[in-house]
Amino acid sequence: MSLSGTLTIRWVWQRDKNALTALELGPGGADRDQLSLAAFVRLGEALRLLGQFPEAENVLEHAVQLADISHPPDAFSRAMALNGLGIVFKDT
Repeated sequence: MSLSGTLTIRWVWQRDKNALTALELGPGGADRDQLSLAAFVRLGEALRLLGQFPEAENVLEHAVQLADISHPPDAFSRAMALNGLGIVFKDT
């Protein structure tokens, strides 16, 4: 991976970590849950691309759990998290 690609992935990783922190401080609700779920999936993808496979696995497993407990259940986000988890397993 090129230096610019690595820097871009690190930027995405930091952006999503910041987004999750901001979401945790905000009011609860379905919108926050959906945004958190999307941020966890993107964070897992960034960690995978950085080669941090155990961390990516943990984050994506958390995303699957969030999708399972969301009301209503979010099948699309669950599929995205499971797909990311499958790619992590394939890459390790």
